[in-house]
Amino acid sequence: ARFGLSFRGGGEGRVRFGAAAAAGRTGSSASSSRGGGQTKSETALSCGFGLSVSQRAAGGDFHRTRVLTVAPKFLLVNAFGRSLEVKQDGTTDDPTVPAVDLACGAIGQRQAMPFFWTERRGSRHLRVRMCEFGWEWSGRFVPDVPGDMTVMLRHVHLEAKYLLQIRITLEDASYVIRFRREPPAFAPYRIENRTMGNVWFVQAGLREGGSPSERAAEVLLPYHACAYSWDE
Repeated sequence: ARFGLSFRGGGEGRVRFGAAAAAGRTGSSASSSRGGGQTKSETALSCGFGLSVSQRAAGGDFHRTRVLTVAPKFLLVNAFGRSLEVKQDGTTDDPTVPAVDLACGAIGQRQAMPFFWTERRGSRHLRVRMCEFGWEWSGRFVPDVPGDMTVMLRHVHLEAKYLLQIRITLEDASYVIRFRREPPAFAPYRIENRTMGNVWFVQAGLREGGSPSERAAEVLLPYHACAYSWDE
């Protein structure tokens, strides 16, 4: 896999990096920066193997030296408290495509796991679910837009669900995606049923497996309330 990094200093140059194909599938992704350590990411959609590059001034006695950092484009960190698995959108129903397993480690032992696209021309969205029988895949989300979002994790057979906070930050050359449990008290929405009848609700226009569809509606009993978050 090859990609380029262009930068300006006293002159103008171009650097090329190469990576060996570890599993018969390669691709590329690059980040370029100009001055002050600012980073700009560019994604090559025809690839499965993703790297990012950032540059900064070394500082001190080496202030005339530029430091180039090559790292995985995406890093996943599980701070949810239970094991999770992450997959590329559009591959959740394909058992031949492996998911990235994020074990639940103790505080201080949470390791960042790299993520690489498994389908070269597939969707550039991710889905997540608990790594236990019966849990559905979450709504899809974009992994390279820094910010916070909340998605709902639901069980197929049990009336169990959790709010999952997804925090994306750009750190050096990588997008770090952290998964945390969101307390119900901090849910984006709270739905209250103050009527004498049951209320059914569902987000319209969801996409499951790449095709438009809707989830099964949830039921809220009279004078009950529940925490809610958009699936997408």
